[in-house]
Amino acid sequence: MRIALSAGEVHFQKGGEGEVVVFLPNGGGDHHTWDKFTGTLKNHSWYSLDLLGWGESSRPSTPYDLPFYRNMLNEFFAREKISSAILVGNCVGASIAWDFALLYPHRVKGLFLFHPYLGEYSMQSLRFVQRGWISPRLAAFFISLPFFRTEYFLWARSPNPADPL
Repeated sequence: MRIALSAGEVHFQKGGEGEVVVFLPNGGGDHHTWDKFTGTLKNHSWYSLDLLGWGESSRPSTPYDLPFYRNMLNEFFAREKISSAILVGNCVGASIAWDFALLYPHRVKGLFLFHPYLGEYSMQSLRFVQRGWISPRLAAFFISLPFFRTEYFLWARSPNPADPL
């Protein structure tokens, strides 16, 4: 599937029914990064994206930085009428998910971050990850995968905006 956004067309796959999960690949990757996950995910609807500049998505002539991808994801949510979702990201995709969650916490139910680079963010924002967890059933699904490595994985429930860091 493709959807036209202001910066170009984003290619994505979607399936399932239930709580929404959005998968974000690493730069240079595509939606196939998540085939092992999406093929077995139950009780959730899911979207697996090709980031702009990669896979089958458009390649606009613009810097591919976090604000660019944050805006892309926000526009994607609006066009697909996704009010909030669990974000799953790998490397660059994890950084995009983290950045998006910090600026739009009301749109993020939870995060699963594989190989995240969070170097720009302060220790204040890291407490966001230590707050709690999302669905134990979904967490158990990811933890059960044979290629799961705990040292490269963070998961959290989106913070309540009324709860101060």
